[in-house]
Amino acid sequence: METTISLKGTGTRLKTELDPPLLGDYKIALQNLSTYYSWSNITSDNNELKYMKGGVQKTITVPKCAYGIKDIALFVGAELERKGDDKAFLLGGNSNTLNVHIDVKSTDCVVNIGDSSIKSVLGWTTGNLSKGTHSSDKKVNITNINKLLVNCNIVIGEYTATAESGGLLSSQQTVLANFDPDVVL
Repeated sequence: METTISLKGTGTRLKTELDPPLLGDYKIALQNLSTYYSWSNITSDNNELKYMKGGVQKTITVPKCAYGIKDIALFVGAELERKGDDKAFLLGGNSNTLNVHIDVKSTDCVVNIGDSSIKSVLGWTTGNLSKGTHSSDKKVNITNINKLLVNCNIVIGEYTATAESGGLLSSQQTVLANFDPDVVL
């Protein structure tokens, strides 16, 4: 006889109560995990892109959410158009190198990437970009989540301890999956 238990929900912890509890010899497997970039990679700490156009300092503030580089580029393009600066510069990504490029089109435009809080997401460390095409000195850092670990605490077997809130959990949990999320440009 085969029994399937499904867990659904939001957040980092899913829980169910088994009534009656499972007794006997059972196996457990993870069949599917869909996260759909459900964590925000753009926050109030990294959402500003600064530029100067015609001697006037301007800021594009990207709303907090989960974005790929194409989505950020589309938002920046729409904001430039809304501000009347659509000919100032273009932002784009290279899916082969995982770098971002900024093509400054206007001679009276400077992208202040060094002063922009979004610089680390876009792979830049510093600099002001004037007319010409510029490529980030690092690969994009599109997410600060670099490992997804799926644990289960209802079976016995091999264990790993997990850290939470700076301390070690007292319960041990079986690791069902451990993987790196993909980067989407």
